[in-house]
Amino acid sequence: MLEIDINKNENYVIASPRGKLSKEDFTQITQRIDAYINENDKVPSLVIRADGFPHWDKFKAFVAHLKFIRESQKIIPKVAIVSDSKALVVLPKITQHFVKATVRHFPERKFEQALKWISTQGDHPGQVSFLKGLPADVIAVRLEGVITATDYEETLIPLVDEKLKTHDKLKMLVVLDDRFQSYTAGAMWDDTKFGMTHLTTLSKLAVVSDKGWVRRSVKLFGPLMPTHVRVFDVSELEAARDWIKT
Repeated sequence: MLEIDINKNENYVIASPRGKLSKEDFTQITQRIDAYINENDKVPSLVIRADGFPHWDKFKAFVAHLKFIRESQKIIPKVAIVSDSKALVVLPKITQHFVKATVRHFPERKFEQALKWISTQGDHPGQVSFLKGLPADVIAVRLEGVITATDYEETLIPLVDEKLKTHDKLKMLVVLDDRFQSYTAGAMWDDTKFGMTHLTTLSKLAVVSDKGWVRRSVKLFGPLMPTHVRVFDVSELEAARDWIKT
């Protein structure tokens, strides 16, 4: 069974699989989305809230599922997959190579964040917040959600440029804890440009994260930078703050 909930105000559809899925389930959601588009003259985004990887009652249901994906990805702009299933965590990384829709994964505890992202224009669910209590030559930030190029261009880069007016050298503390999801392609490009531009600007860089891919990336590229770089566990945030101040 496929439970379907439509939010007209925020323009999204929540689809929640319950048990095995049938061909009729995909016929129903296709009809309801088509009716919504015809009635409101706009295409909704899609939230898939699932306990685990979908199961089908018959092969026809599997075929109907594939057809729904093939057709809907051509018009639906964004898909949020909300699930703690390990099988679904990697799905956005796979699908981004062959679907037009922007697909993001959120753990169940961040369901509200998924709704916030799905209801915004473009791919801008991220946030850059600033940590206080550090010297003026230290830029200390916590990155949350999916960080986009907009976050860099409107928040981080202007702050660095402003601080460089009064400081020749800067230090940077970046926290990537469980509130951080990922970077968009545009943000990764801006991050690369930022690093290349400020190779000699930063005297110290502290990265605080428990995420394996973040720690591996910093350890791989850190030695190539003319900057003193250290990686800290999230539990070592205070130690990172003390280190960056010296």
